[in-house]
Amino acid sequence: MRLVALFTGGKDSTLALERAIEEGHSIAACLTVVPEPNSWAFHEICLDVTPLQAEAMGIPHLMLRVGGGKVREIEELGRHLAALKDKLGVGGFVTGTIRSSYQKTRMDELAAELGMRHMAPNWGSPPGSVVREVVRRG
Repeated sequence: MRLVALFTGGKDSTLALERAIEEGHSIAACLTVVPEPNSWAFHEICLDVTPLQAEAMGIPHLMLRVGGGKVREIEELGRHLAALKDKLGVGGFVTGTIRSSYQKTRMDELAAELGMRHMAPNWGSPPGSVVREVVRRG
């Protein structure tokens, strides 16, 4: 399946992207969501580096600025993902979510609303295991 990777450039989203590829999916684009301060669903990591990381992987990079508030930021992401579904022919998106039930639930609900699949290959990983896996992979 063609996917969009929600990509912060951090270890969690990078490992999730790699795992999705290993499962046979292709990544149509890395989407970095740029939130307002104190976002409920998103965080900023390495925003100045994410375009370079995507380029190094040979994946197109996109940035999306979203407004503040629990509902608004998810709605804006949803509109953008719906447009990418049509434009890029993607069937889902992958996130690096590990332990935040709020993030996982919101992304699952959003995927269902859009008729897409939300993949969270890191979900439920024991503390420290993602770091160990990233180190193991080099």
